[in-house]
Amino acid sequence: MKTDATTPKKPEFLIQEGWGVRLRRERKRLAYTQAEIAKLSGVSVVTYQQYEREEFEPRLGYLNQLDRLELNMRFILFGEEIERGSQKTLIESRVAALKAFKAMEDYVARLGRENISSEEKFAMFEVLRSQATPQVWV
Repeated sequence: MKTDATTPKKPEFLIQEGWGVRLRRERKRLAYTQAEIAKLSGVSVVTYQQYEREEFEPRLGYLNQLDRLELNMRFILFGEEIERGSQKTLIESRVAALKAFKAMEDYVARLGRENISSEEKFAMFEVLRSQATPQVWV
């Protein structure tokens, strides 16, 4: 699809498409209103609503805030559901995924390149995440 200077380009996201719907599903599973989760996670209601509509990609610090509220971040970020009985594995996986994400962000920042696409960032993250066991990142 060709775009011209007057057509705004939809932003590219690092997180898999559909994360806003999964974020909404997790919020409802925990019985939060949008206003409650916005306040608890430190953003305005409007910003939170924009996240659910996938208008903006949340930063790592915000994802950490959501994790502290017991939202299933693996489900939100990757669409992966884990059985209820594997909570310890889930926590270890969350820690590994968040640390891999942080390592990828740090690496991109050290490169000093602003033009790395979301696809390239996601590919780097997936490599880090797939090669690491949770114990490597702890």
